Amino acid sequence: MTFWHRIEPNTIDTAVEEGTEARVADPLWLLARQWQLGEFKGEDAASPIRVQARAYSNLVDTFRNDAEEDAPVERLRTGHPLECRVETEAVLDGPGAVALAAEAGAQFLRRLAQEPDGERLRGFDWRAEFGFDHAADGLDLEHLPPRTVRRLELLEACGLDGRKLFSATRAQLGRVVSTPADAALVAPAYRAWRSEYGERFVEPGASGDCWLDERLEYTFSLGARTGVGEVVLAAEEYPGGHLDWYAFEVDPDDTHQLDRRAATRQDLDLLPQPAMFRGQGAPRWWEFEDRAVYFGNLSAGPADVARLVVAEFGALFSDDWFLIPLQVPVGSLNRVTRLDVYDVFGDRTKVYSTAVQDKVEYGEDRPWRWFELRGDRSVEDHGRTPWLFVPPALADQQNGRPVERVTLVRDEGANLGWAIEQAIELPTGEPMRRRRQWVGAQKEETAVGERDAEESDAWRYRMQTAVPPWWVPLVPEPTGEGAEVRLRRGRMQTWEEFDEALVGAKGNIVGVKKALRIFEEEVPRGGIQVTRSWQRARGADGSVHVWMARLKRPGRGDRGSGLEFDVIERG
Repeated sequence: MTFWHRIEPNTIDTAVEEGTEARVADPLWLLARQWQLGEFKGEDAASPIRVQARAYSNLVDTFRNDAEEDAPVERLRTGHPLECRVETEAVLDGPGAVALAAEAGAQFLRRLAQEPDGERLRGFDWRAEFGFDHAADGLDLEHLPPRTVRRLELLEACGLDGRKLFSATRAQLGRVVSTPADAALVAPAYRAWRSEYGERFVEPGASGDCWLDERLEYTFSLGARTGVGEVVLAAEEYPGGHLDWYAFEVDPDDTHQLDRRAATRQDLDLLPQPAMFRGQGAPRWWEFEDRAVYFGNLSAGPADVARLVVAEFGALFSDDWFLIPLQVPVGSLNRVTRLDVYDVFGDRTKVYSTAVQDKVEYGEDRPWRWFELRGDRSVEDHGRTPWLFVPPALADQQNGRPVERVTLVRDEGANLGWAIEQAIELPTGEPMRRRRQWVGAQKEETAVGERDAEESDAWRYRMQTAVPPWWVPLVPEPTGEGAEVRLRRGRMQTWEEFDEALVGAKGNIVGVKKALRIFEEEVPRGGIQVTRSWQRARGADGSVHVWMARLKRPGRGDRGSGLEFDVIERG
């Protein structure tokens, strides 16, 4: 019987400097290192010198708002970013409508001043017919910050309501501009202003916005005509922010009622270029490198697999990859059907789709998928190369500060969920913290739910303990379908003791008019945060787009409200 011991050295140092450095000594040392690295057994490999490829592109044509039942299919506008259609919501009649109307009225007066005899035309009594009237408009100034109240009063005294001016009748305009000569001077400015008024912001249109209140996400779909039939791309769980290809999946059961259309074909004959990245090592082992290349600066523990894989790729395989440019239209489904590589020896190598080869070897349980859309059955059903989707999305945009912020959390102690409305949008378009509103409205400290008691009482009874009135309860409610539960927006019993303007949801996110029942899985243990903020971006055609968008992001953990029922406290 033979026994032996196997010795496997294992370093405890997290740095990889010693293994990646290339020490230099005398010529015999260098020959020995070349022998160790196998350089004397080099392969007679050739370098690619020419690539011939064929690709097909199919433009995405249609859009549908899936948040509304039976919503019509719309045509996508060329050059317009997809986010401004998906994320937009109505703002002209929203919480900040007064500020937007005042800005529109001021813009009309500025445009009027540019006309001949403009200063005289501005001097007409426009406010008498189109001024602000907060009482008639149902705007309650109570419980608003003093600064906001002063601004609203100033607008009522001096401002011009763009909403009334936009919907003005001929008779109303005639009461301000009485003579035909003056009306002829005002008409060009008014027509130009009306055109600008409707294009200031991106509005949802007839089909409404794409926000699904029950999911706290956007949902929509796109349709494309291809040479193999209609393809519908569904985005059912888009949280807002940045829209990219991974937000979509192919839905074979849906339809936009599109017919088949031949794809645009590209035949390419290109020169491949080596793939390069910052900090890449030299292709030859003994070649001196730039000082920016320093693999010894990488530190990775045994469990840091991702960093180890990147380090191995950069050190061993980074010079094995080549790139060829393929220009495709923005907002298109693309497929490469042919790829032939010619090397410097004149040999041709036909490169097949890795996805198709994996299908042959592994079946439908392919272990590797690269930029593939979920639900794409091109490989499994037809043996074709998978679709590559390039959405008409934005590369960058300007984000305003949130005008509304809501945090949704779980409260395991009270067996409830909470929608904490931290900030809401004022009529002036500015955010207001609900806590500051509550503190400013309180004239004296009173406990929520406290009953009148004599000063001599030694004990006090509370029906329920104090909870801030901007904490909106989300009550678990069975749906009757198995174990499914939804979080229904409720009311606290103690809200009846306070002014209705101070309690409950007042914003647009959880303050919707209809009954709100959120799917339980949408509020995880860590909670979520939903915000509303202004966005501004340019489209591919150079046009400027401004819209109000929502963004859903992870929260910061569960929070306890301290809510208890039937509590007796010592006085």
